[in-house]
Amino acid sequence: MRITTKDILWICGILLVIFAWICGLFIDLTGDSGLYAAISRQMVESGDWINLQINGRPYLQKPHLFFWLAGAGISILGNTNLAFKLFPFLFGVSSLFFTYRYAKYLFSENAGRIAALVAGTSQMFFLYFLDIHTDTVLQTGVILALWQLSLHIGNGKLLNLILGFIGVGLAMLSKGPIGAALPFFTVFLYLLLRKEYKQLFHPKW
Repeated sequence: MRITTKDILWICGILLVIFAWICGLFIDLTGDSGLYAAISRQMVESGDWINLQINGRPYLQKPHLFFWLAGAGISILGNTNLAFKLFPFLFGVSSLFFTYRYAKYLFSENAGRIAALVAGTSQMFFLYFLDIHTDTVLQTGVILALWQLSLHIGNGKLLNLILGFIGVGLAMLSKGPIGAALPFFTVFLYLLLRKEYKQLFHPKW
């Protein structure tokens, strides 16, 4: 297999992005991330992974998935920046694979690569990975849902429908109803623009 200059540039670009992400795993937290880290640490220390708390008071503003991922890292690696960020980071990185596959399905292999690169090098994506937020986890569920629901609309397979709604569930476990609203409106508008009215009002939805 002959490696071209274009291949080398792709590899160098990807390695630089990954290097920046990895460096971000060790920097200190700011704002909401510090609050989320404290909640995750207290969850691990109390052993109560169901009732989220901060300084003895219930925390009801965000669902559990993000804190479960962060808590798993703290349980394994101790109370450090890396431990808090690791599993939400890995979960978030998987969204790039889903983005690649989604764009590849809709357009082409090259479009998939470009979509993943644009997403992974966007300013917002760096923010999500350098200063971990619930959006880091939310985006993975949303893009998984969109990819799988698009496949289902195209091929009608039940498995893709189930995986699509697993993505919706993960997104809702990350940030509440917005995790369902984003895939819902995307699918709704897609079917509406294609005038697939029978599909639009199918009971499965």
